[in-house]
Amino acid sequence: MDVVRLGRTDLDAVEAFFRRHTWHAATWDRLLDSAAVARLARAQVASDAEQGGVVLGAAGGRELEGVAVLTPSAWDTAFFGVARGQVTVFEGSSAEAEAALAARLGPEARRLGLEHVHAVVDGRCHGAIAILQRTGWRVAWTSLKMVCDTQAIESAALVREPAGAFEVIPFEQAHLDRVLDMAERVRGISWLEHEPDLPAQRRREYLVEMTRNCCAGRFADLSVTLLDRGAPVGFNASAISRYPEGVASHLFTHERVTFTDPTVHGRGYGHALERGVVRHLAPRVRFLTGRVRLGAPNMLRVVEDAGFRCQGGDVYLVRRTPA
Repeated sequence: MDVVRLGRTDLDAVEAFFRRHTWHAATWDRLLDSAAVARLARAQVASDAEQGGVVLGAAGGRELEGVAVLTPSAWDTAFFGVARGQVTVFEGSSAEAEAALAARLGPEARRLGLEHVHAVVDGRCHGAIAILQRTGWRVAWTSLKMVCDTQAIESAALVREPAGAFEVIPFEQAHLDRVLDMAERVRGISWLEHEPDLPAQRRREYLVEMTRNCCAGRFADLSVTLLDRGAPVGFNASAISRYPEGVASHLFTHERVTFTDPTVHGRGYGHALERGVVRHLAPRVRFLTGRVRLGAPNMLRVVEDAGFRCQGGDVYLVRRTPA
């Protein structure tokens, strides 16, 4: 099985591969047919290549049998002080193709000067996960893929206001100090718990920096604050995404940051916050998406109460690149 670097002239071949082989990362959206998923994969590969990503194709004959994309992560690299990258696409039609692609990822990461690379692989791709593990990747954590179809929720659920003295409102600059103070005290942030190779101080500062950027509108399109008797006790920031032209017209979001006051438990803050997020975003988008770490049943109940349903799962893998 040969592995070659692909360029813009190979995008037709990339799209043809994904017409024959499902791109699992996109199947959460039940409104996309197989042709739309293939066009979306083509657009993703083209975008990553324009941002300095390396596109690899595995071929045993005239047709592609696998595609992988390795992309440098500029913001993460600047923040952590460690050259980071991400495998944004990893799909093969056979174990042989996936093994050939996996074997090339390490050398390509070294060529790009990347020290720390991560990949998020659909949990149904058992063979791909096993192959990556055999080539130096380790599983860091797993999560459930949660999706809220705003047109499938009963209208009563969308307009239901939080109970008692709770209120969810668009973020205001007056909330900033309190929101950042909460972020600084939150512990147990998803993937950072399982990334000991990254600098400890920067891991502790990550949520605060992400929250600050979301509040400034750089990483999020809608930020809301949960108030309890007028005091900020929770925060959520979501980014709105639009599919490339020719794929689909509906909008969807992915959750950037969400947390409540870590010093208070049992008040229902999480339920009130997530329901408020759905209420604010439902008029603007068709789908809301997010992840809940496997083994977090309380958070799972919170998002299910707000109308989210599980649409599969993801496995987060990491690899250190030897110098």
